Amino acid sequence: MEALLSRGFEPSRTVILQFGQDEEVGGERGAKKIVEALVAEGLKPALVLDEGGALTSAKSIGAPGDAALIGVAEKGFTSIELKVSGDGGHSSAPPDLTHIGRLARAITAIENAPFEARLDGVPREMLERSAPYVPFARRLALRNLWLFGPLVTQAMLKDPRAASMLRTSTAPTIFSAGNKDNVLPPEARAVVNFRIRPGETVESVRARVERVVADPEVKLSVLGFRSEPSPTSPTSGPAFDTLARSIRETLGDAPPIVLPFLLMGGTDARYWSERAPAVYRFNPFPMEEDALKRAHGTDERVSRAGYLNGVRFYIQLIQNAQAL
Repeated sequence: MEALLSRGFEPSRTVILQFGQDEEVGGERGAKKIVEALVAEGLKPALVLDEGGALTSAKSIGAPGDAALIGVAEKGFTSIELKVSGDGGHSSAPPDLTHIGRLARAITAIENAPFEARLDGVPREMLERSAPYVPFARRLALRNLWLFGPLVTQAMLKDPRAASMLRTSTAPTIFSAGNKDNVLPPEARAVVNFRIRPGETVESVRARVERVVADPEVKLSVLGFRSEPSPTSPTSGPAFDTLARSIRETLGDAPPIVLPFLLMGGTDARYWSERAPAVYRFNPFPMEEDALKRAHGTDERVSRAGYLNGVRFYIQLIQNAQAL
């Protein structure tokens, strides 16, 4: 914005920069309140852009060059707590099934019963749009998913990132019980996080977990923040085309392949999804192969060149969006 203003740029339509302070914990006190306030003022944005998809190597789809993945939808989010409680005791006289054992059995049952994988919606369109850029054998399969869909699905399920686009993911993230090696703890607790694929809901996930665990002694409860999968924004039309054009004009050594993408994580854009016709999620910074391993952790970074290209992208997008 500073670069544009320094050049004397005068927008012909309103540009709003929205900053929340609690995106990592759901955005309910930040982005949600901002969106509600703007909607109350009558705002109807022609284009909403948040973080999400990224510029990455196209070899992930079997093509040369770079690919720009535009998140046109995002998965839902819920965490379910599993708890077993009752009498503790001394480790010298344990019952046949301890609280920890019962809880471990429940977690194992959940992991051994993954959600159904479906090649439809955004992931299917992503593959179909990538067909012109890949070698002949792969192109043949992607252009005939009615026939080769099961084979493509099985191949994708071998890669955790690709598999997450096809199904609701299951990730045990917390397991706690006991604090002394000779005492049976009176309570064992675990938390399993689910990223919910479009077509399923927080309630359908909870109900399925209950059926899979099938143990009344394991108490289930949905924890605080949760969100349903977002609607899918158009993958063509003025807003998407403006975003794709801006990407091609500024990013990559050569114009990247632009593809729709189902975002596995969550963004503040969820609060615009029901209120704006075109809500997208894209980060204009190059994503290195091990970026997900470093996200929110040691050595998370963006290159200087990538940062500057990101600035150029936003400048171009703001200028191109004046025609919407």
